[in-house]
Amino acid sequence: MIFTFEHMDIDGGRQETFASLVHRGNCENEWTPKLLDLRELKHHFTIWQKGLFGKGWNSLYWNNHDQPR
Repeated sequence: MIFTFEHMDIDGGRQETFASLVHRGNCENEWTPKLLDLRELKHHFTIWQKGLFGKGWNSLYWNNHDQPR
């Protein structure tokens, strides 16, 4: 079983530290809602689904129960 994490950073929320954003006057952080590129999300899921076809099993998931609700 394989768990992939590539799709979790599609929105780019983890590129900079919160402190650097505040310093520039931009208080967005990884929890600030952002637009999601659904084509890119589909691309990441499709690569793994096709790549493991007949060879293994992977788990497609959207979020993690440890993330804030």
